[in-house]
Amino acid sequence: MLDIATTIQERVKSIDVDIKTYIDKYAEANSQLNTLQKSKGTNFLNTDLSECIYGKAAKSDFVPEDSNYLLNMLVVVPARKAQDFMD
Repeated sequence: MLDIATTIQERVKSIDVDIKTYIDKYAEANSQLNTLQKSKGTNFLNTDLSECIYGKAAKSDFVPEDSNYLLNMLVVVPARKAQDFMD
């Protein structure tokens, strides 16, 4: 009976170690994915949006730079939410 309990304990410890190893590998892979996504510019905070703006908007769409009371602001809205934003 003691041998069975010892065998079960050893097997549970082995499974526990395996699970912790898989969790560590997953966390590392997830971290690497997040780093890659940030470096690819998927975050608008780190992305140069001039390619999206210039050529699609006329200069008359913007407030002149010498205005004392108004300034230009850019709002980024996902395409699927654009109509909701305009309403």
